[in-house]
Amino acid sequence: MFLFLLVTADTGVPVDMTNNANHVGGIRMKRIKEKADKILSGQAFWKYASLICFAVANIMYLYLALQKNFPYDEAYSVGMIQNSFGEIIDITAQDVHSPFYYFALKLFCMIPGLSPLTGSKLFSWLFMLLYMIGGGYIVQKKYDWKVCFYWILLSGFVPSMMIQATNVRMYTMSLFFVTMASYLAYSLYQKESLKKWILFTVFSVAVVYSHTFSMLGMVTVYGIFLIVALYKKNFKLSGKVLASGAVVSVCFLPWLFSLVVQFKRLAGVESGWQVNFEDLTLNSAVAFLTEWFSSAENPVAMAVIFGTGLLIYVSYYTRKHIADEKDSLPGLGMLVAGIVLTIGILVSIYVNPCFGGRYLLPMFGGVWLFVAVGISKCGNYWKQLVIVILILFFGISAFKEEVRLENPQGLETYQSYMEQEMLEGEPVIMADRYFTLMFSIFYPELEYMVYGYAPPCLPYDVEVFKDWSQLEGIDTVYFISFADAPGGNISEQYDVAETFTFEYSYYSIKVDKMVRR
Repeated sequence: MFLFLLVTADTGVPVDMTNNANHVGGIRMKRIKEKADKILSGQAFWKYASLICFAVANIMYLYLALQKNFPYDEAYSVGMIQNSFGEIIDITAQDVHSPFYYFALKLFCMIPGLSPLTGSKLFSWLFMLLYMIGGGYIVQKKYDWKVCFYWILLSGFVPSMMIQATNVRMYTMSLFFVTMASYLAYSLYQKESLKKWILFTVFSVAVVYSHTFSMLGMVTVYGIFLIVALYKKNFKLSGKVLASGAVVSVCFLPWLFSLVVQFKRLAGVESGWQVNFEDLTLNSAVAFLTEWFSSAENPVAMAVIFGTGLLIYVSYYTRKHIADEKDSLPGLGMLVAGIVLTIGILVSIYVNPCFGGRYLLPMFGGVWLFVAVGISKCGNYWKQLVIVILILFFGISAFKEEVRLENPQGLETYQSYMEQEMLEGEPVIMADRYFTLMFSIFYPELEYMVYGYAPPCLPYDVEVFKDWSQLEGIDTVYFISFADAPGGNISEQYDVAETFTFEYSYYSIKVDKMVRR
């Protein structure tokens, strides 16, 4: 009663306390919204958000780079650099990649204090770091810190990027060179300089020697560059594009002849090793999308759906930005990726089965620019917040899974057993040719045999186990196989003395110590 009299003392009219509270609350919310809009519309917030995102992503990458597991192709890279430069050329001439990446990796691992096992993953992370620094600088300079933040977020936390960041292959190296060369082409069209032409040509040579599909990406960039120059009737610029392309072609010519032979061999013409490529169906399309937005080895359906949906959703806003601002750069990045995707599928179906989803990764710098521009232009901070949270969620989930797979405990069990039990002259027989890659890198001095077929491009001196005479006079051998699918046996003349299993990356592996009967 006292409160009622107090608030009505001046007017004699009762005051609606509920409406008054709502009014005050509305004013507060409005002020909070205004402050939030002011912060989010300024560049300082996005600058620090970009730097934090960059730091967190690379700390995660560095942790993964210091792990020990090397499945399949990764082990191939590590084994390759244990050969001389001449031997690398001989081996790659029978494979599907040029020696450039292996040369660079070998030189890097020759830095004092770096072993091939430690240096190999650090090398991939180094190029991922250079990609994020160089690409982030370009995006921030061309646009602003907000677009830069989204570009770094996508580059750092999309699961496929997280997985490939420390993969001991040429993908991050290709990603860096393709991103830099593509932007230099765009920058040259805007304003020419001798320095840019030299850098563009040098990066282009590095691109074509990095990976076959990054080479296709570079051919596409040159093609678009030339077509635009001719359309604008800038014949002087067209001549320079052709001259730069001629230099790159001459530089690549020594490897071009080997590339033709490689394609024939991979198709099974010479080696009898036939690779099957699934026809373009809904299933194969899903497989590609899985590699782009998740992981072929550990697919996460929701990550694939979200990534695909996000790409479709932002395309409206990016297209509108391109039309309104007359800014073609985001569209050009998607165009290059789309052309390479189309060529890869057509070549694989009609010429030679060779395209995997991850082969598009070198073009992803442009794809993420397309998506980053679209997110920044959608104009609703709540939508942007949800997108950021989901990208972080799927990225961190992928990181946790990679940490689990990179756990060296199983590998340490294998190494401890082999070092304590194995004697000199006791060969190791692999039930699968891939085991030769995965385990020979740890003890390259041992004698290895492959049960069945072995391709001619293994980076080791390995025999194919075909006849019992190869084991004449040998009383003890070690047989390595999948725990649930051995794939071969030597029980005709050997008994299992002891067995142990261990987890290695994606696989459960069994080692049998076998003694002659």
